[in-house]
Amino acid sequence: MKAPAALLIIALANATATAAVQEAAHYSLKGAGGVRDTAGPETLKDQAGKAPDLKRQGSPKVMSNGPEARRQAYDSSIKFEEPSQCYSVARNLISGDDFVVEAWAYALKGNAGGWHAVVASGNGASGFLLGQNDNQWSVLVGGVGSVNLGTVQPETWTHLAKKSLDRYERQFFSLLSSGAQVGLTGPRLYDGPNSQAMLKKWMTWYRRYRAIIQGDIIHLRRPDGRGPDYYLHVNPSNKEKGMLLVFNPLNEAAKKELTVPLYYTGLTDTARIREQEGQPQTYQFDREFNVRVPLTIPANGYSWFSIE
Repeated sequence: MKAPAALLIIALANATATAAVQEAAHYSLKGAGGVRDTAGPETLKDQAGKAPDLKRQGSPKVMSNGPEARRQAYDSSIKFEEPSQCYSVARNLISGDDFVVEAWAYALKGNAGGWHAVVASGNGASGFLLGQNDNQWSVLVGGVGSVNLGTVQPETWTHLAKKSLDRYERQFFSLLSSGAQVGLTGPRLYDGPNSQAMLKKWMTWYRRYRAIIQGDIIHLRRPDGRGPDYYLHVNPSNKEKGMLLVFNPLNEAAKKELTVPLYYTGLTDTARIREQEGQPQTYQFDREFNVRVPLTIPANGYSWFSIE
């Protein structure tokens, strides 16, 4: 893993999330950076007053710039140019499994090659890493995988933020609903009661719909990151003759009317389609055994539709 070379950090905050987000740690220069191109402070103090100081490693330098949106509160930043340069503490700053981490970052290159950490905790089997991966801002969750947050714009301040449990839940649902044989690596599947409850919820869902999920699969729109992708499970001998899975990779809600082919469900004239656990709606087939289903999928969200 490469260190935060070619990245500048102005502030970060990670927070435990319960009923509301509560700030657990917040590190920044807070307008006290000093003279440009001089050594960064030996320690970064937690502005929230809850976490230990971060100690300087190597010789990162102070820079007299920052995001325009935060200029009044933060007039300086820290520049990291070598793999050995960072601020660190020998303990995790968060606990549990439901948290938010955010940072401001500035990449000197649009594609720096490989991973460059902005904020990291733990190791490859557990914890997380938020940073630059080739030409993408990405988050890596140990034992689960990585997801891209957006394309890196060089020499531009970017606000990075990610909530851990939401991303894990999306990926776990995607694995289960595909009907594929799934193997997960890592020391454990959950880190606390929230992720344990999430896993239990989706395993219960999987057992209920297992017969249709393991039916034949028809790919209706393969994922390209530019709009919703969706596929259809079919099993004419089952109570649920079909199940439509829809995923929205966009950072905004997607509202569409899908043409869904139901010939291989074994149904002939009409179908009762229910979104998640809602009320079923009856749809009439056209001459090609298709139905048109209007739907709205939230930003970065997903849904399923059972067909009887």
